[in-house]
Amino acid sequence: MNQEQLFGRLLEEILSGYSNRLELISRYEEGLKSNDPYRVRDVISDEIQRGMESVSSRDNYHHLISYLKVLEVYPDGKVISQKVAARWKNDYPRRKAMLEELKFAGF
Repeated sequence: MNQEQLFGRLLEEILSGYSNRLELISRYEEGLKSNDPYRVRDVISDEIQRGMESVSSRDNYHHLISYLKVLEVYPDGKVISQKVAARWKNDYPRRKAMLEELKFAGF
């Protein structure tokens, strides 16, 4: 099995419900991104949006917001990260730490 097939299988495992998707994507991002950048981008976007629903500390905000910067290197990622940041600002206007972290990150 060649490397491309291995990354394809890994991506399928991630999509099938692996519990800590962001950690696994971070570990193997270069190979996954070269295999299927659109699907990897979508998984990252979905996971950070799902994570923001329950996050409650500045460190966790910082961690999730750092993935907005990661998204920017993917196809159409800059537009997606801007939309996600705008959605968070709209949906969570009372989360001052989140708003500050978004500002620090340039959103």
